[in-house]
Parts: sequence; structure tokens; C-alpha cells
Amino acid sequence: MPAYELEIVPRFYETDAQGHVSNVSIAGWFETARITFLEQLLPADMSPGGWILASIKIDYVGETFLGAPVNAKVTRARAGRTSVTIECEMTQHGKPTVVGVAVLVHMDPQTRRPTPLPAELRAPIEAYQVDDRT
Repeated sequence: MPAYELEIVPRFYETDAQGHVSNVSIAGWFETARITFLEQLLPADMSPGGWILASIKIDYVGETFLGAPVNAKVTRARAGRTSVTIECEMTQHGKPTVVGVAVLVHMDPQTRRPTPLPAELRAPIEAYQVDDRT
């Protein structure tokens, strides 16, 4: 299965005076990529809610500017017992600008405790097991 990709068009308010996209906006773009990736894998009758962001790491490897689309791509996904680790990269004009990894923990809405991933979610993540870095 090909990597999940999402095109993002930078908006003026997401930039600084030099036209660089802010780090806060990029963190939000990663969230959008992660959540839409999970929504793509979920069965139509299953809610994407019930997640807590446990960890996020973002490395800025190049500049991201206003004026050109950014490609956000999920490059790898791994299912743990109660969590999902999702790695992303962003490119602009075909050049890497940002790489990141996030860990999302699946939570039980009643107990607010981590709960094992349901089979309806685990199966598509395990089937997906994206890794385009080879």
C-alpha cells in the first residue's frame, strides 16, 4: 500500500515576517496528517476519537515557505498494544523540510485509561505497516 499523503497550502497567517511557516503551524499540519491517516484506516462506523497525544518529536531539516504547497506524508506506522506510532515527513518543491514522529495512546472514554487497540483498527495498521525509507 502506498504511503498516505496530504497536500497542505500554507496560508499567510501561518508565517512570520520572513515568510517562513511557523513551528506551531507545522505541528498542527502533522496532527492533520496523523488524524486523517487514522480516519482513512478506520471502518466507516468507528469514531476517530479516543486518542491522547503521548509524545511528539519534530525536526526542522529545511525551511518551509509561503507560496508553494507542502506535501505531508506518513512514512511509517506501527501498532503497539495500546498505542500507535506514526512517522511523518514534509517536503516543499520536492525537498525535505520537516520530519517527525508521534505516539498516540488509545484511551477508554469511561475510565480515561489506556486501552488495547480494537481489532478493527489494529488490523488495518498492521496491514499498512508503511515504510518508504528502504
